[in-house]
Amino acid sequence: MYEKNSIGVVFAIRIVICFYFSSMKKSFLFVFFNLAVCFLAAKDYHFQTLGSLQGLSQSSAISIWQDGWGRIWLGNDALNCYDGVNVKVYKLSEYFREVIDADIHAFCGTDSLLYFLAEDKLLYFNLITEQFVLTGIQTDVICSEGGELYYANKNVLY
Repeated sequence: MYEKNSIGVVFAIRIVICFYFSSMKKSFLFVFFNLAVCFLAAKDYHFQTLGSLQGLSQSSAISIWQDGWGRIWLGNDALNCYDGVNVKVYKLSEYFREVIDADIHAFCGTDSLLYFLAEDKLLYFNLITEQFVLTGIQTDVICSEGGELYYANKNVLY
């Protein structure tokens, strides 16, 4: 149909035409036609709130990633997984003594692995076996492309 910007252009052109042919009947038709176009171009959007009341470990997220199964992964003071119905919270300190439950961020991954940073520690979560691995790598930046993981440490790309 119409894009949001094209509706504005069409509306502006019609205003100019209306002023050019300013009669009461034409003005009424102009307003009626514009309202009809706006109603026809309107879409029904559904928004759902996801916060601590729905099960997240806290109401904000530092990083967000969607896996191949449609689950939404959110990082904040824990790793949160939203499957469209329920939220599962993974407190990393329960799996690793070296990891503080803070600043879970920088998600990337493949069909089977979710890579992320906890502070500056690189971890991954196997999406199939649901097991965590602490890699022992410290970095501030990660990226996954074509099934390969890239990270930078002290100005060196690995």
